[in-house]
Amino acid sequence: MSHELRYCDYFGEVALIKHRRRGASVKALTYAIVFSLSESDFTLVLDRHHQIEEAAHKGAEERVTNMRRSSA
Repeated sequence: MSHELRYCDYFGEVALIKHRRRGASVKALTYAIVFSLSESDFTLVLDRHHQIEEAAHKGAEERVTNMRRSSA
């Protein structure tokens, strides 16, 4: 499965939220600035910012659903 990320997109949240091993491999096609969070820092952000937490959980569920559909 291949998906092109755009400005301000993110990846890896499913692994952090579901406590799974990361399943994505990412390759930049152009210059990219990348920001990384440890699991503990990610959890801290979610605990302090509930709107981000809700969006991250919703996005993770949508990604898992889409991955299941595309692998079926």
